[in-house]
Amino acid sequence: MLAGLAGAIAWAAACSVYTEDLLEPAGTGGAGATGGTTPTGGGGSGALGGGGAAPDCNVVGDCPGTTTTCHTVTCLNHSCGATNAGAGTSCTENGGNVCDGAGSCVECNGNGDCSGTDVCTNHTCGPTPCNNGTKDPNETDVDCGGVCVNGSTGTCAQGLGCVVGADCATPACTDAVCCASACDTPCVSCALAGLEGTCSPIPDGTDPANECAGNDTCNGAGQCRCQDGQPNGSETAPDCGGGVCPACGNGLGCAAPSDCQSGVCTGNLCAVPSCTDSVKNGLETGIDCGGGCPTGCPVGSPCNGGADCDSGVCTASTCAAAVCGDGTRGGAEACDDSNTVSFDGCTSTCAFEAGHLLLSEVQWVVSAAADEWIEVYNPTNAAIDLTNYYLADYNTYFQITTGGAAPINSDFRVRFPAGAQIAAHGFVVVSLHAATGFQTKFGFYPDFDCAAADPNAPDMLGQVGSSVGLTDANEMVVLFYWDGVSPLVEDVDYVTWGNTSTPRMDKTGVTVGGQTYAADTAVALQVPTGGTSTYSTHRCDTAETSETQTGGNGLTSHDETSESGAVAWKTTDSGHLPSPKAAAPAGLCP
Repeated sequence: MLAGLAGAIAWAAACSVYTEDLLEPAGTGGAGATGGTTPTGGGGSGALGGGGAAPDCNVVGDCPGTTTTCHTVTCLNHSCGATNAGAGTSCTENGGNVCDGAGSCVECNGNGDCSGTDVCTNHTCGPTPCNNGTKDPNETDVDCGGVCVNGSTGTCAQGLGCVVGADCATPACTDAVCCASACDTPCVSCALAGLEGTCSPIPDGTDPANECAGNDTCNGAGQCRCQDGQPNGSETAPDCGGGVCPACGNGLGCAAPSDCQSGVCTGNLCAVPSCTDSVKNGLETGIDCGGGCPTGCPVGSPCNGGADCDSGVCTASTCAAAVCGDGTRGGAEACDDSNTVSFDGCTSTCAFEAGHLLLSEVQWVVSAAADEWIEVYNPTNAAIDLTNYYLADYNTYFQITTGGAAPINSDFRVRFPAGAQIAAHGFVVVSLHAATGFQTKFGFYPDFDCAAADPNAPDMLGQVGSSVGLTDANEMVVLFYWDGVSPLVEDVDYVTWGNTSTPRMDKTGVTVGGQTYAADTAVALQVPTGGTSTYSTHRCDTAETSETQTGGNGLTSHDETSESGAVAWKTTDSGHLPSPKAAAPAGLCP
């Protein structure tokens, strides 16, 4: 009040003196007498100063809030504010005892503000949680463990609850109980009712913690039944069988096949797996098949590879039927080279081609005699030396070993030049006439010809008639082998066409040099190729499936005269032209 009165007196004294300042408009005068903060300040925030903001307060009563022991409201320089008493300042408001330093009067700031053994929790005195006789949150048992642990103080005694070892005064926390030891073997617990804190065997036939494998249980002596070396429970032998323990090994007791690793229970003993026990066991992929058994599994059976299947084909882990051309040999297939084309070592029916040279194409019915030619094919996987191989077109060719039976004017008996070869799966073409005539028709020269005057192909060696040619109506051609020493020749391949009235090959019973030829097929039973053509006749069956393959005069013991020409050969036509030095034209062969 005195300060206000002094200000008023000063203001009145100031107004009693006339100065030029009084002529200035309100709010534009100089600073008030007290530096712009008094009511007379012309340009400050004084009450009479023009242009300034209104003040927060002139007195404390203008400010919000209530002054207490711990909180004092202020008005300084016309601005409202407040100050808080320091923490620990005595107070009595709201039942408190001390200021908290933030403006409130509270019961306590620390344990020292509380009486007796009480502690200060959230500014309130009370008993400690670890000493209240109750299992509070974050304690592992009543007044111990968890938050109650402080060094070695507050740990739980043996038999009380725990989460980790630090909660316990004992050596271990096992099965959530403070335990005298670790109890770290199956079928032992530290939490059995009435025995808490001591490792004790789990009762027989139970396994509350699922410590034993599968459906196994404890034996009441601190072990799993299937690991105690005793035939207990449903076991058929110690620690095996019975549907709970693993299956038993060979020679151990069993009551059913499922009790045995082999799947075979004979006379109450597990037996060794075999491929004849009518059980899928061992490495078998099916019952007594696959997996090393002599028998492959049927189509539809599981498999790990083609060897597990009788078809030889395992697709998507299942035995599948063998299909010629699928690239996998199986079933009755002798080979499968991923196609159904002959003249590549494996026939269109997945059989091996003949293991010796073959006559593969012959052109005999022609508009000009100079067009006649014979093709030879090598179906094997290796080149063959042709030095001792011969071609002939008459039935007494075999008398070459005695120097007899020279060909007549229209026939030939010729040998390949020394050192000549035919490549694996390759062809050679022999023109019966000049190579030039063959080239005119086909655009390339033959491999050999029978015209010495033509230098465009190597000459065949031997005897060629002056009017050599292949008879259109009926004829034969034979490919044979003779080493130049043996009394007998060996037939390699043979083809005939036309009627059977013309003599054909039949050496049956002929003896030369003390050796006798085996029986050939009788001439009347030999089957010629079907039909004649102005084109050619081409071999289709490279496996000689219609031929008797034992007991004959052939180089490989075949009876070359027994093959059916109607089965093995097809006649070309305008849609399937001759193909010298190549496989049969597409579509000709079945």
